[in-house]
Amino acid sequence: MAIRNDQSDIALAAKVVINKPARLVDACWDNSGESRVRLEQQLTFAGDSRCNELYPAFPTPRHVAGAPLANDVVSCQLRPLNPADYAVSFSTEQYTELRGVFPQGVCDWSRGDVSEARHQGVWSSFGPSSVNKLY
Repeated sequence: MAIRNDQSDIALAAKVVINKPARLVDACWDNSGESRVRLEQQLTFAGDSRCNELYPAFPTPRHVAGAPLANDVVSCQLRPLNPADYAVSFSTEQYTELRGVFPQGVCDWSRGDVSEARHQGVWSSFGPSSVNKLY
């Protein structure tokens, strides 16, 4: 709302920086002691901060299969199976079973989403989209 009410002539990006609440930083809550403590630390996927210890992140099956952490590929484009892509060796029987499970191939995460859809976010927007537009 501070950005919306800022009537100055400065660039919108500068308004965002100037009007950001001081306490709007990466943080987590530690409830392990007598009182709840706010820790101003960055929580990352594979970090070593106290926040990461309290709220560990675990990979999803999609991540294990090579999907990007952004999880922005909803419908992947396929590529043929290639035994060289795997860190293990398959017996002939195992590879035949794998081909049976994935007859059209496996996701090629590097090629993006089939629909070419783009994530529009969940936060307030400053345009050009009218979705969640604040300013």
